[in-house]
Amino acid sequence: MSHWHTRTEHWLSIEQDEQSASEDDALTAVFTALPTIVPREDFVRRSVRAAWSARAHRQRTLAFAVIAASVLVAASLGAAPYVLAVGIVAIGGLTLVARLAAVAGGSLLGTPLTALGLIVEYAAWTVGFGAAIIALYETQTRFGSRRAAPVTQVAESSADQTAQS
Repeated sequence: MSHWHTRTEHWLSIEQDEQSASEDDALTAVFTALPTIVPREDFVRRSVRAAWSARAHRQRTLAFAVIAASVLVAASLGAAPYVLAVGIVAIGGLTLVARLAAVAGGSLLGTPLTALGLIVEYAAWTVGFGAAIIALYETQTRFGSRRAAPVTQVAESSADQTAQS
């Protein structure tokens, strides 16, 4: 019988006799008698490689889904898809550069750039949702009549004004 097996039987007999003072010590002895399991280096390497590969696949899939959804929305709204693609790259580009810097140069450069990229993305989302809410509010039905969104006029430059007079 192995060493840990004998310790386990000893612990069980103490448990059965309800000797509460010795129970914890006996259980500790059982766990210290268990052999240490150390994974082989090849197993660790393959596991880490598989985890990184799955993470990269998930990120690529998410990026593709965001771009596909954006192009679909742009096409349905009649906007040129390349304009939307440029906007996505402009907003998410800093975060992408930060992640590449973190992989290449470590967290010293990657962490501040990632934080800055997330702040830029947060600001873009906040401004976008704010504009959508204001547009919705301005076009709401009030007391049975529908109000159109206000039209703002661009001020003409002084050169245009003098040329017209």
